[in-house]
Amino acid sequence: MSEATHPPVRPLLSAGSGDKQKPWFLIGAVAAMFVFTMLVNLSLSRLSGHLAMVPTYDDVNYFADALVRLRFADGFGLRSVIWSIISDPPHAPVTTLTGMLGFWLFGPEPIAAYIANGWVMLLFLVFMARMSRPLGNEPDRALFIGVFLFVTAVQAMVMEFRPDLPSGLMLAIAVHVICRFDFRTASLRDKIGLAAIAVATTIIKPSAVVLTIPVLSIALGLGVLTQCLNDRKNYALILKAALPAIVAYFVMMVPFALIWGQQTIIYIIGVLFTYADVWRTPGDAAFHWNYHLFGVGGQAALGHFVKFGIAVIAIDLMLFAGVRRYRQRGVIQYYIMLVIIYCAMATSGEKTPYQGSLIYLPIVIGVGTALVRVLAFAKDISGVNWLPRAALIMMIVVAAYRAPLAFYYYGAAPNSPQLPPIVERIVQRLVEVKLANVENPQCTDRPLEVVSADAEPIPVPLIQYEAAKAGVHVVTPVTFMMRDLPDMETIADHGDIVLIADPSHHSTSRWLPGVVNNTALFDHLTAQQGGARFDVGSPDGTPQWLIVAPRCVVPK
Repeated sequence: MSEATHPPVRPLLSAGSGDKQKPWFLIGAVAAMFVFTMLVNLSLSRLSGHLAMVPTYDDVNYFADALVRLRFADGFGLRSVIWSIISDPPHAPVTTLTGMLGFWLFGPEPIAAYIANGWVMLLFLVFMARMSRPLGNEPDRALFIGVFLFVTAVQAMVMEFRPDLPSGLMLAIAVHVICRFDFRTASLRDKIGLAAIAVATTIIKPSAVVLTIPVLSIALGLGVLTQCLNDRKNYALILKAALPAIVAYFVMMVPFALIWGQQTIIYIIGVLFTYADVWRTPGDAAFHWNYHLFGVGGQAALGHFVKFGIAVIAIDLMLFAGVRRYRQRGVIQYYIMLVIIYCAMATSGEKTPYQGSLIYLPIVIGVGTALVRVLAFAKDISGVNWLPRAALIMMIVVAAYRAPLAFYYYGAAPNSPQLPPIVERIVQRLVEVKLANVENPQCTDRPLEVVSADAEPIPVPLIQYEAAKAGVHVVTPVTFMMRDLPDMETIADHGDIVLIADPSHHSTSRWLPGVVNNTALFDHLTAQQGGARFDVGSPDGTPQWLIVAPRCVVPK
């Protein structure tokens, strides 16, 4: 295919003549959509979602990490935050920093973190606004953005406080930019900007590098190869032109590799090998290959949008194949990347709607770019300027009828009403142990170690989060991910407090390897001389014991 079939596409990072205009209507529309989407999702969550219960699942892991750093990091100001990140790297730096910002601005309540998490939605809206420029007038561009606010994966950006959604969004943006990037005409600033986008994609969720780095590399290789094939006489110049972006990426990644490299490798080895049986989702090949499209994940995150998206992409590909002047750089490359990402996600043993963000949001962006091309082409060949507007209004009406205005992946757990008083009793006991051991360096010259023997019914990060609100610094090692009883006993013996269920309790998380040894661990702990045991209650009626180590003074 000759270069003539691919009209030059200005790099996304460059400014064009059309950008000099001040799109005040579009800016106001984007701001209004952002505020409306945030308010609707927060309101729904207060009724039946995350804000209707104590924080659980992965959200509270990041809440606890953020609040502990904000309250107990050494020093003051920004320096203490930076040193905390360097000395004790968080699992997901951007999510932890988002939580810290929210708690710093609005106080240590969950809603503060969700408000701060709005930057993900705002980034999506701004990118869609920029991507919609071929539609021309601002009302059409605003309507185009409005169509995608009804996609449940987009709405989940507000209330799912975890790195998966921003990681999926940045991956989609990075692949989109790379596929369209013209290395021959791009300035050095554009190339450094491209590298910065790739770095942001890599570090938002460090543990996802097993997908993000290969995907970025393949997208870059595919883009460069296509440009070389289209201009074979100058392939050496194209390769040379791509080199600054590659070098800039590696240079910018050095500090992140030094800080997060080791722990990321350890985590990935644990997920892919050591605990592969724990994380694998059961199901046959059909289940795994269908999960992210028409299966459980795809229906939760995309719903009816799947059929709409397939139709739009089919029209886009037919026009690309049949109309020469319709063709643009990067279209086929992006679709190839979608197939590659989908295959990678389908063959992954773990299946969740959260992890699926790495394919759902690239699909959303792919459908968005296709819809822009189709509508702009329809207006061009028909000469009817109102045609895109009419089509977009119809899409919004149908979406509003069939899709929700707000969405979250999980709601209030059945036992959530029983958790607050239990957690309050546990935190009160932690405060009492801390105060009673002011002069006992074995218990108070460091954070209290609260060891958890089960992930349910009381998430130990919830205790860490609530304890931080009460001014008690807690670290939370666990035994439920261990396979050998002696290792579990060593961790429990080293802790100041162990949270463990009575042997009569039947755990709902029997898939965790250490849970099968909890009866033996309970016998070991209760056989210790001098250890104090407190029943703090349980949402399922069986005792939940808080066992305080013999070395600590326990108030009566």
